[in-house]
Amino acid sequence: TQELYKEVVGSLPNQDKEKDSLPVVNVSWFDAVLFCNALSKKVGLDTVYTYKSVGDENFLEDLKIDYSVEGIRLLTEMEWEVAAHGGVYESANYWGSEPASDYAYYGQSKGPTEVAQFIPNAYGLYDMAGNVAEWVNDWYDSYSTKDEENPVGPSTGTSKWVRGGGG
Repeated sequence: TQELYKEVVGSLPNQDKEKDSLPVVNVSWFDAVLFCNALSKKVGLDTVYTYKSVGDENFLEDLKIDYSVEGIRLLTEMEWEVAAHGGVYESANYWGSEPASDYAYYGQSKGPTEVAQFIPNAYGLYDMAGNVAEWVNDWYDSYSTKDEENPVGPSTGTSKWVRGGGG
C-alpha cells in the first residue's frame, strides 16, 4: 500500500491518486528492490540485494541477489505463479468458474482501486490477478524446458517479468 511504502521509504513516486489504502504505482524494478532491502532492515532481517552504488533512476550498479539470505525480496516468476494460484491448479484462475469480477479488479479505466477489496485466494493473498502489475525477480525469457525445482530464471537479460495487473 501507499501507506507502507511511505513508512518504509519515506516518500512515494509520482501517483495519479494518493490514498494510504491504494497500491503504489510508477515503481521501477530498482525502486522495488530498494523497497525490499529497506523493509528487510525495518523488520530486522538481512538484505537480499547488494550493489556497489545507486545511479540515475535508482539504477543499482553491480547488483547481486543472494537467495540464501533470510530477507525480503521480489518473488521469482515461478514463486509468483504458485502464490497467484493459491494452490489451485484445476483451472486457469484460482476462482474456477466463479465470476472473475468477484476476485479481481481488471479492465479498469479509472486506475487502481484500494487493495484487498476482492475475495483472496486460498493462501489469503489479494489482488494477484488484478489491480496493478507486480515486478518479479527474474529476467524476462521463454520458459525453460528443463525439469527444475523452483527455477530462478536467467542471470542476465534486457527486461524483467511483470505479473498480475489489471489492464
